[in-house]
Amino acid sequence: MITLKPRGTESDGAKKVPMELFHLFLGKPQCAMINDIYVSDKHLHKEIEIVYVLNGQVEIMIEDRVFSVAAGEMLCIAGSVLHQYLGKQPGTDIAKIKFMKEWLFPPFFDPEEKEAYQQLYNRIFRTRTDARIQAIIQAMLESRLPQYNEYFYLGKLVELTAFLLAVPEVITENASLPVDNLRYMEAALTYMQDNCYEKLTLKMLADHLGLTESYCSKYIRRTIGITFVDYLNAMRVNNAQRLLIYTDQSITEIMERTGFNSVQTFNRVFKAQTGQSPSDYRKAKRKV
Repeated sequence: MITLKPRGTESDGAKKVPMELFHLFLGKPQCAMINDIYVSDKHLHKEIEIVYVLNGQVEIMIEDRVFSVAAGEMLCIAGSVLHQYLGKQPGTDIAKIKFMKEWLFPPFFDPEEKEAYQQLYNRIFRTRTDARIQAIIQAMLESRLPQYNEYFYLGKLVELTAFLLAVPEVITENASLPVDNLRYMEAALTYMQDNCYEKLTLKMLADHLGLTESYCSKYIRRTIGITFVDYLNAMRVNNAQRLLIYTDQSITEIMERTGFNSVQTFNRVFKAQTGQSPSDYRKAKRKV
């Protein structure tokens, strides 16, 4: 259970939530520290997700396989792959980076270079401890370039990719992607991301994808392991958590802003997924 904890979100004692963090799925290169609270038990997104452990150890389940990642190691999770953070040891610090594979694909690559790039990010892999990787991640975490942070991240991701391609021996373990049919998943995730703050039904999603409602329901359940409603609620709860921590908006305002139709439903779903009511959750996290 995690959330993003970006550096520089507090100013003059007031907590602010950057608008790009209001989305579960991000549209820019992003690098942030992770804290020990909820995203969703199992989730996937179209971005590639890189997890770098600065201190301690974390376990991540990808499909049916558990990866234990120790300090100095990096785990890369390909896009549209179901994964779950199982927990981390006390004192563990983690950096998470998310980006779209297409952003780093140079048009001038020759066929062999293109194939090597595709093979790198079309899989799940872990790296050993390496000073060069550590330096790149630290530079991303310490960036102080206001509105140009994402541009800086992009450059560092190109540097990281070049290093991984040039020094493949730093990769100690890798796994191929599952062969499930994911051809609708990226479009489904994008549509849910864009519309989860308003009324959104399975029929609306099915119509958008050009599927029957029955097939869409089965496809979502088969692909990500939970129902459409459960996944939509996970997205909404994740967004609500950030607003509870970083803003002073009322419970009713947050309920309306995250797409729930009543305070009662919001309270029930939030507690079912986090074990606390929204009010108790806010109080607990603001004591930290």
